[in-house]
Amino acid sequence: MKSTILNINKRVLVVETPRIYDYYIYEDALYIFGNDTKENFRMSGKFDLICKGSELSEEIAKGLVVGGYCSSNGQFLYKYYNALYDDEDSCTSALDSFISAIEASNYYWEKNPIEKPAKNDLNGSFFTMQTNFHQEKAFDEAESKTFHPDRTLIFEIL
Repeated sequence: MKSTILNINKRVLVVETPRIYDYYIYEDALYIFGNDTKENFRMSGKFDLICKGSELSEEIAKGLVVGGYCSSNGQFLYKYYNALYDDEDSCTSALDSFISAIEASNYYWEKNPIEKPAKNDLNGSFFTMQTNFHQEKAFDEAESKTFHPDRTLIFEIL
């Protein structure tokens, strides 16, 4: 199970679960058990479920990220956590702000940024097969860092 902690307006734990899972929040820890896999996740602390990734909305994201301040043209702005430059430090959507926090922690949200390569053509040249191998490896690596909202839980760390 992949997970990341975001230190945004609230401390947030994002965990991608197996397709079939159970989770339990006890007084001192969070447990997630994969029923279709042998994967288990445990983290000490106090947690509160915010939502499933597929339920994350602009309204929920507003409570998680820094922002809500007004720009000079009267538009509400939210912190852009993945900014490379100081002048790129805001965005107009709380949901985009939350996704930028995921990306700032070296993960992706919903869509793998690497395009899935075409199937290997065994009649192709060695160069083509080698290129496809490297593309598949890059795709698989990015996929291992992509949170899929339908299998993701978002918790507040209390």
